[in-house]
Amino acid sequence: MNSQLATLGALLALLGSAVLLFLGVLCFMVVTAPQDVTLVQFVLEHVRAGDTAIYGHMTDVATGRKMDFQLNWSESVRTISFLFLGVAILGVLAGISKIMISSGVSLMKTASSRSEAGRSEAGE
Repeated sequence: MNSQLATLGALLALLGSAVLLFLGVLCFMVVTAPQDVTLVQFVLEHVRAGDTAIYGHMTDVATGRKMDFQLNWSESVRTISFLFLGVAILGVLAGISKIMISSGVSLMKTASSRSEAGRSEAGE
Protein backbone atom coordinates (compact mmCIF):
# COMPACT_ATOMS: atom_id res chain seq x y z
CA MET A 1 0.00 0.00 0.00
CA ASN A 2 2.84 2.39 0.81
CA SER A 3 4.50 1.88 -2.56
CA GLN A 4 1.19 2.51 -4.32
CA LEU A 5 0.73 5.71 -2.32
CA ALA A 6 4.25 6.84 -3.13
CA THR A 7 3.75 6.03 -6.82
CA LEU A 8 0.50 7.96 -6.93
CA GLY A 9 2.17 10.90 -5.19
CA ALA A 10 5.07 10.89 -7.62
CA LEU A 11 2.67 10.67 -10.56
CA LEU A 12 0.63 13.64 -9.29
CA ALA A 13 3.77 15.71 -8.70
CA LEU A 14 5.11 14.89 -12.17
CA LEU A 15 1.79 15.69 -13.87
CA GLY A 16 1.53 18.99 -12.01
CA SER A 17 5.07 19.86 -13.02
CA ALA A 18 4.32 18.94 -16.64
CA VAL A 19 1.26 21.21 -16.66
CA LEU A 20 3.31 24.09 -15.23
CA LEU A 21 6.02 23.51 -17.84
CA PHE A 22 3.39 23.48 -20.60
CA LEU A 23 1.92 26.75 -19.29
CA GLY A 24 5.36 28.31 -19.24
CA VAL A 25 6.06 27.29 -22.83
CA LEU A 26 2.61 28.47 -23.91
CA CYS A 27 3.11 31.88 -22.28
CA PHE A 28 6.52 32.19 -23.92
CA MET A 29 5.02 31.35 -27.32
CA VAL A 30 2.17 33.83 -26.89
CA VAL A 31 4.67 36.60 -26.11
CA THR A 32 7.23 35.74 -28.79
CA ALA A 33 5.15 34.31 -31.65
CA PRO A 34 1.38 34.59 -31.06
CA GLN A 35 0.62 33.64 -34.66
CA ASP A 36 1.93 30.12 -33.94
CA VAL A 37 -0.53 29.50 -31.07
CA THR A 38 -3.74 27.93 -32.35
CA LEU A 39 -5.90 29.35 -29.56
CA VAL A 40 -4.72 32.90 -30.27
CA GLN A 41 -5.41 32.44 -33.99
CA PHE A 42 -8.93 31.17 -33.27
CA VAL A 43 -9.78 34.07 -30.97
CA LEU A 44 -8.38 36.71 -33.32
CA GLU A 45 -10.28 35.24 -36.27
CA HIS A 46 -13.61 35.26 -34.46
CA VAL A 47 -13.45 38.58 -32.59
CA ARG A 48 -12.44 41.53 -34.73
CA ALA A 49 -12.20 45.19 -33.84
CA GLY A 50 -15.47 46.86 -34.75
CA ASP A 51 -17.60 43.80 -33.93
CA THR A 52 -20.52 44.39 -31.60
CA ALA A 53 -19.65 43.54 -28.00
CA ILE A 54 -22.86 44.54 -26.24
CA TYR A 55 -26.20 45.40 -27.79
CA GLY A 56 -29.78 45.77 -26.69
CA HIS A 57 -32.90 47.90 -26.55
CA MET A 58 -33.80 50.74 -24.26
CA THR A 59 -37.11 52.52 -23.80
CA ASP A 60 -37.14 56.25 -23.21
CA VAL A 61 -39.42 56.77 -20.20
CA ALA A 62 -40.45 60.32 -21.17
CA THR A 63 -41.46 59.56 -24.76
CA GLY A 64 -42.05 55.80 -24.60
CA ARG A 65 -39.89 55.41 -27.70
CA LYS A 66 -37.83 52.24 -28.06
CA MET A 67 -34.17 52.82 -28.94
CA ASP A 68 -31.49 50.34 -30.00
CA PHE A 69 -27.93 50.63 -28.73
CA GLN A 70 -24.67 48.78 -29.28
CA LEU A 71 -21.09 48.99 -28.06
CA ASN A 72 -18.37 47.90 -30.42
CA TRP A 73 -14.96 46.39 -29.68
CA SER A 74 -12.07 48.74 -30.20
CA GLU A 75 -8.57 47.33 -30.65
CA SER A 76 -7.43 48.40 -27.19
CA VAL A 77 -10.55 47.07 -25.41
CA ARG A 78 -10.23 43.76 -27.23
CA THR A 79 -6.56 43.46 -26.26
CA ILE A 80 -7.21 44.33 -22.61
CA SER A 81 -10.17 41.93 -22.42
CA PHE A 82 -8.20 39.02 -23.84
CA LEU A 83 -5.21 39.83 -21.66
CA PHE A 84 -7.41 39.80 -18.54
CA LEU A 85 -9.10 36.57 -19.61
CA GLY A 86 -5.76 34.93 -20.37
CA VAL A 87 -4.29 35.91 -17.01
CA ALA A 88 -7.39 34.60 -15.21
CA ILE A 89 -7.23 31.25 -17.03
CA LEU A 90 -3.49 31.03 -16.42
CA GLY A 91 -4.06 31.65 -12.71
CA VAL A 92 -6.65 28.89 -12.50
CA LEU A 93 -4.43 26.38 -14.30
CA ALA A 94 -1.42 27.33 -12.18
CA GLY A 95 -3.54 26.84 -9.05
CA ILE A 96 -4.60 23.40 -10.24
CA SER A 97 -0.95 22.52 -10.91
CA LYS A 98 0.04 23.77 -7.46
CA ILE A 99 -2.61 21.58 -5.85
CA MET A 100 -1.48 18.54 -7.87
CA ILE A 101 2.16 19.03 -6.87
CA SER A 102 1.45 19.64 -3.19
CA SER A 103 -0.94 16.66 -3.06
CA GLY A 104 1.68 14.45 -4.66
CA VAL A 105 4.34 15.57 -2.20
CA SER A 106 1.94 15.00 0.72
CA LEU A 107 1.15 11.50 -0.52
CA MET A 108 4.85 10.69 -0.82
CA LYS A 109 5.49 12.01 2.72
CA THR A 110 2.59 9.96 4.05
CA ALA A 111 3.88 6.84 2.33
CA SER A 112 7.40 7.35 3.69
CA SER A 113 6.15 8.02 7.24
CA ARG A 114 4.00 4.87 7.11
CA SER A 115 6.94 2.78 5.93
CA GLU A 116 9.15 4.22 8.68
CA ALA A 117 6.45 3.49 11.25
CA GLY A 118 6.19 -0.07 9.92
CA ARG A 119 9.96 -0.53 10.18
CA SER A 120 10.08 0.76 13.75
CA GLU A 121 7.24 -1.57 14.79
CA ALA A 122 8.98 -4.54 13.18
CA GLY A 123 12.27 -3.69 14.89
CA GLU A 124 10.79 -3.43 18.37
